[in-house]
Amino acid sequence: MKYQLKDYLANTKPDWSKLSPGTYWMAVGFEKSGKTTAFSTFSPKGEDGVLFLDLEQGVRTDKAISVQINSLNPPHDDNGNVILPINRGLKDSNGDPIPALSMAEAVELVEQTWKDSGKTTLVIDTVDKLNLWCVEAAMHEIIAEEKTRKQPNLQILHAVSPEDIPYAGAYIRGREKVMNVVNMLLDIIKDNGILILISHLKKSVSITDGRDVVVKRVPAMPEGLASRLGYNAEAIVTLEVDQAGKHIADFRGYSEVIMGTRIEPLHGRKFIWDKSGNNTLYNVIMNACQRFQERKDATATSP
Repeated sequence: MKYQLKDYLANTKPDWSKLSPGTYWMAVGFEKSGKTTAFSTFSPKGEDGVLFLDLEQGVRTDKAISVQINSLNPPHDDNGNVILPINRGLKDSNGDPIPALSMAEAVELVEQTWKDSGKTTLVIDTVDKLNLWCVEAAMHEIIAEEKTRKQPNLQILHAVSPEDIPYAGAYIRGREKVMNVVNMLLDIIKDNGILILISHLKKSVSITDGRDVVVKRVPAMPEGLASRLGYNAEAIVTLEVDQAGKHIADFRGYSEVIMGTRIEPLHGRKFIWDKSGNNTLYNVIMNACQRFQERKDATATSP
């Protein structure tokens, strides 16, 4: 077969006036910084276009847009039967039982329903909670595998926390489990949706040369996972509330290594947004992107 280069050159010119489907964003912030509120309307359809996978039972919205998740895998009773979702211990504000799924079941739910749901934004709230579950599961897997060896490692057999597993084995395997979930969900929504990974923020303190104290704001998850997610994210936004009570969305990134966004109109910028009305985070961001694209188009067509 004879190839012609021109037949295989792809047009990769970005259209900054719309968000790219099949990508994911990271949203980080301290408690009560508006993370959930910001993304509860992050869709051209508002709340109707958003689906939350709520791992921390913290989503509070006017409309029913969240699925409760309280485990990584389906729980079983003493007889080995899967416990029904309605019997997994969660209750609403009136004390009535509500269904809860495992993350594994939630992936199946999204796979079976996303196409016809009318949703455009899928949110994991939070990815650091998902990581805790994945690391815990990885630790138990490693212990179980070690029990099958003729000469097992006693340190592993007696492990009671992920830190007891040598060479960060539980964290490494847990990280891969998190990435598997993220990649499965991305594959499901790739044609028409974006994925938002919400994470708590923490302060990391280090001392250099025995003198200088360096305080960084980093996601509340292992550095390896934070870097892995950050490098592939379409955008990283830090959400905070300033002293005047204004909600701020900062796209300048959360460390000197992880950049804030691949989306040129948002690069290095901070935005003020409101919980409702015309200045929701989605509207503010899309207005900035569309104005940026209009200027680029005007420049391209000018003589």
